[in-house]
Amino acid sequence: MGIQIGVLTRDNDLNRQIIEILKNLYKKHREEVDKITVVNLKTPQQAYDFINFEFPEYLIIDFSESMNNKDIILKTLNLDPWLHFTGIIVILNKRDMEKIPEVFNKLNILSFIYANDMYYQMEKILKIILINKQVVIQKNVSQKILDKRTGSFILDNDI
Repeated sequence: MGIQIGVLTRDNDLNRQIIEILKNLYKKHREEVDKITVVNLKTPQQAYDFINFEFPEYLIIDFSESMNNKDIILKTLNLDPWLHFTGIIVILNKRDMEKIPEVFNKLNILSFIYANDMYYQMEKILKIILINKQVVIQKNVSQKILDKRTGSFILDNDI
């Protein structure tokens, strides 16, 4: 079957880095990780079409670059309950952490990654997410049951 990951960025270098990370991850953990398909979404319209027709498991959104209509994509994800299962990794600049849009509140955000630490952090986060897929799905189920997002859990991964 496989996993689809949409990468919303116009930065070809960033896209290549993410693909490289995923290739290495798949090689090392072939037994634990499904096949991975990466779709580079260079425009908000491509992202909108991909999200609405493919229902991807994961999205990586580069908020560190200036691209119009990124907020519209996030609002689209917010409006459709089926899309709340999509796990989102957001790449942003440290200075923008204070200005995180409110639209992120209801979404299934897996991680915020600072752009300058991207390569190091992305590898670890993707490893945890792809090996422990059930955690991503269970988060949305728990949101339906609980009003507050609090608590902790331990993953038995040696990172």
